[in-house]
Amino acid sequence: MRWLSLLALCLLPLLGWAESRYTLVPLERQVAVTVDLADENDDFWTSVREHVRAGYPVTIRFELTLDAVGVNLWNEGEATQEKYVRYDVLKDDYVLKSPDGSSLTTSDEADVKAFVRQATAVPIAEKSDLRTGDEYYLGIRARILTPEDEGWAAYKPFRGIFRPVLEAGFYVVAR
Repeated sequence: MRWLSLLALCLLPLLGWAESRYTLVPLERQVAVTVDLADENDDFWTSVREHVRAGYPVTIRFELTLDAVGVNLWNEGEATQEKYVRYDVLKDDYVLKSPDGSSLTTSDEADVKAFVRQATAVPIAEKSDLRTGDEYYLGIRARILTPEDEGWAAYKPFRGIFRPVLEAGFYVVAR
């Protein structure tokens, strides 16, 4: 049954990201990933908050890859999702913009912290490309982007090199 090609069973969380969680959901023709990355020391959140409070609109870019594991390593799927965070100084509120275009205004930092760690319903691969019983590696990276990372300023040496990055990896089996 090809429509049941759902990736399941986290076999091995990597790099000490034991608290990172993911869910793979079969859509009509694709498999979508929802992930909540662990920020153990709050370095990622602290960096986002510092940039936003300094007046920069911040983009959180989630980069996801799905690679087949074996003798020949090939890529089954790649996806990116971007979320936007802005701080309104006059109202003392955060403005959160989701990839679907909806926006939310909140003053609760716990909500903002959860928002910047989660990628939701990111289509990663076609169901027909996944083979039942094969092992795949799901890699996830979240990066902080500011306006200074765009245009000619992006080519300055060492621009953004010391910003924290959230990463997680999982081995999964298609069934």
